Amino acid sequence: MGKIQTIIHLAATSTVGPDATNPILYYENNVSRTILFIDRLKRLQKKPNIIFASTAAVYGAQIFKMTETSPLNPINVYGHTKLVCERILSSADVYGFQSTSFRFFNVVGAYDDLGEEALDTHLLSRICQAASGGPPLTIFGNDYSTRDGSCVRDYVHVIDICNAMVRAIDFKHQGSKTYNLGTGEGTSVLQMIAAFEKHTGVQVPIKETGYRREGDPASLIANGELFKTTYNFQYDNSCLYKMITTSWDHYKFYKWSNNGV
Repeated sequence: MGKIQTIIHLAATSTVGPDATNPILYYENNVSRTILFIDRLKRLQKKPNIIFASTAAVYGAQIFKMTETSPLNPINVYGHTKLVCERILSSADVYGFQSTSFRFFNVVGAYDDLGEEALDTHLLSRICQAASGGPPLTIFGNDYSTRDGSCVRDYVHVIDICNAMVRAIDFKHQGSKTYNLGTGEGTSVLQMIAAFEKHTGVQVPIKETGYRREGDPASLIANGELFKTTYNFQYDNSCLYKMITTSWDHYKFYKWSNNGV
């Protein structure tokens, strides 16, 4: 273990909604186990570089593009646990750690045969399920203060997320740093459905509930300029066409390789 140079910490319980009914699970898995993780690592003579997967949910409900210095006010348990973990890593500076916390916005897409599981609850997976004969896509809320009443999110292709983390492995700095990973472009739920139908030619059955899912902010859009300028980075894969088509191709492959289950 002493030869480990970098650890990428991706583990978490993350689904918004269930965190409101079972918050202790989120605190136990996300916070308590991160503390145990840091406690184990601080015993090493040479401390590894830690790259931590945080979330845009630390910002809560805000109507502007979030910078790393925007107010932190999570409105769900998941976002709160990730903010606590960021602060744990910041405090771990005293042990000699270098850490980078990436506040992921909405990660989507697939690479080759790697992607979300067929029954995942994130939006594009749910769209794929509905488009392939599954239950209609449930839209939670149609009266948000957005362009069409549905939630708006900043979507980033998983390849760009991976490239960002790889770039951070060799980037040296002192103490803890925090960066947004987002394109600065917002796409609503209804826009994502329309784009999916356009790029795949497949219709998506929908079901509007009229009520909002607890813990869902109206809009989450990044100002990602700090990371782009610091690391000379570009989001080369995060166009709607590539995010949608790679997700759809992976979903069909996953269904086929699991005998349609």
